This record gives sequence, structure tokens and C-alpha cells, in this order.
Amino acid sequence: LVGVRFGALLAALAAKEIPVGGLVLWEPIVRGRTYARELKAIGMTADAAGGAAAGPVEAAGFAFSRPLLEAISRIDLLQVSPQCRRALILRRDDLAGDTNLFDHYRSAGIDVESGPLADYAAMMAEPHFTQVPGDAIAATTKWLSQGQGTAPSLVRKDWTGPAHVDLGDGTRERIVTIPDSPCLFGIVTEPTRPTSQPVVILANAGAAYRVGPNRLYVHLARALAAAGFPCLRIDLAGLGDSPADPGKPENDTYPATAFRDIDRAIDFIRTNMNADRVIVMGLCSGAYVAFQSAVQLRDDSLVEGVLINPLTFFWREGMTLSDSTAQKHIEFEYYKASAWQPKKWLKLLRGETTIGLRGAIKLLLGRLRP
Repeated sequence: LVGVRFGALLAALAAKEIPVGGLVLWEPIVRGRTYARELKAIGMTADAAGGAAAGPVEAAGFAFSRPLLEAISRIDLLQVSPQCRRALILRRDDLAGDTNLFDHYRSAGIDVESGPLADYAAMMAEPHFTQVPGDAIAATTKWLSQGQGTAPSLVRKDWTGPAHVDLGDGTRERIVTIPDSPCLFGIVTEPTRPTSQPVVILANAGAAYRVGPNRLYVHLARALAAAGFPCLRIDLAGLGDSPADPGKPENDTYPATAFRDIDRAIDFIRTNMNADRVIVMGLCSGAYVAFQSAVQLRDDSLVEGVLINPLTFFWREGMTLSDSTAQKHIEFEYYKASAWQPKKWLKLLRGETTIGLRGAIKLLLGRLRP
């Protein structure tokens, strides 16, 4: 069992109940009380801070009920002895090491090793800034191979996934891969009964992988499937579990290859899902992909685009979101409305605004320029 932070805690708890061959714990949460306090602190920074004391805590978009936090607070891995022969504990190398769990496992007779988890902060950054912790992966793979005789394969591009998994509400899910180079990875959610509705392609939101921010795409796809619309949550090349094109960076939120990938996904749907109508839907940069796919792809199967909170409708390499014409239009409309408020003028003249007098003149001239 392998886990990171809270996943590592869950892995250790599961190994208490079920014998396993080994545990790999990356920066494990040892005491649940500390983690619960961390979640509450994050929740206090949100706009919802100061809400009902008995209500759930919202931490970074996830809701934690009070009973759940109380249950987490009672967990202490130093009181848990997992049923395993071996364990590997990697702790982030930018903080002072905590050896309590290592010592506990050793005293329980477990063959335990420890090491640094380099680049932890880069791994846990916002999706478009994340970096794969290659050294930690190499150390984990080496440790596994020493215990099993051969190193496990980390990637199987030829795998087409298991049979459908029944979700129990008239829908089912399966893993799919779209071959060729690069191989694209996705999840199909579809009704178990025959349907004539179009298939919805959900394009990545920013650099978040196919689940979407806070698993939004999972809930959306399952709700749509229950309404009769099959969905393909796909990772575009360089995002999630789809490798980038050779020489191209990962986590590019506006990749030029996105429309090629959507075109391949449409062809896959036509060939493998017996559907001749497709809707492309997306949030944020996914909305841009949906819009431009409808503009650029000359495919009669693409019948509709659904744009959720688009930030821009045009993009070229080298641009930033501050260059977005849509964003500039939003800013201009905001300041145009502010121009009718005397208080705003006083703040502008006193230099108390973000844009400043020079910025206001520049914005106006930029708007008037043909």
C-alpha cells in the first residue's frame, strides 16, 4: 500500500486490519489531531469563516463534517501496529525529521527504512506549478524491487482497463485509453441503458487532472450519465495521466495540441461508443478548449460546446491571462461603472486604487485604440 499524507495514514490503518506485503508512506500524518487542526486553520482563512460552529469545515474546497474531524482527531499511528513485513517512510527534507513512527515500527519488528522526500513542496504546489518528485519515485521503485525481485512497471500504455464498474444508480464507469502517440487516458461514465443522447467530453480545467477541481468533473459526469448523457473525462496530452508530446512541457493549461486531442477523442467516441454526436464541455481553460474546438474542428459530430467560466476565447503561445481580451473587457466594464461613483474618483486622485491614475489612462487609451 502506498500513500501520501492522509493517504499514508489510511494505508497504515488498512494494514492494521488486512495483512499486506509492505507499506510506502510519503510524509505520513502520524497524529490525526494535528491534521484536524490544520484543516480548521485552512477553513478559517476562507470567506465562510465565522459560520456555524456545528457546521462543516471547508478546507481548500473540501467539506469536513464535525463528526469526521472528531474521528480524525482520535487517530494516532503510534498506537497502530500494521500487519506487514516491510515499510518505507519518506519525510520531506525541508523540515526537521520526525522519527517517532520509524521507531514505533522498528520496535514492532517491522523491517523499516526511511529517507528524504525531496521536492515535496514542488509536488504539492498548484497543479500548473507541480513537479514530479523523480528522486522519491526512484527511491520507492528501488525499495519495492529489492523486496519483490523485479521493479514494477510504472506505465502500461497498452492497457485498456477493466470491465465496467457498476455505480449502482443506473450508471457505470470504465477506464479507456486512446492509443497513438501520445497515448491519452480517460474515464467513461455512461448509463447502463441504451441512450440516444450525445456524448459529453469534459476537457481539463487548468492543469487539474480529469477529476476537475475538487472532483467537480466526477460529480458532473455522473449526474449527466444518470440523465442519459455518456461522458468522457479525458486528460489532454501533458495533463494528468496523458504524457506530453516529445519536447513539450507538462501542465501546459493552453496547449496547442488540445484540439488534436479533442479530434482524436471524437473519433474514439464514434468508433468505440457507437455515438455520432458529441458535446465538448469545460471549465476555465477547458471552456477555451470547448469554444475553440467548435471553431477549429470541421467535424459534423461536434454539435455543441458548453463553456463554464471562460477566462479567454483566444490564446497564442507566450500570452498570459493578463493579456486576455476577455479579462481586459471585464476590467474596462468595471472601471466604466466606477466612473459614475464620486467616491471612486476621490480614491483614484488620492492614489488609493490598485490601477492608479496612469493605469486608468492606459486602460482607456487601450480601449479606444482600434
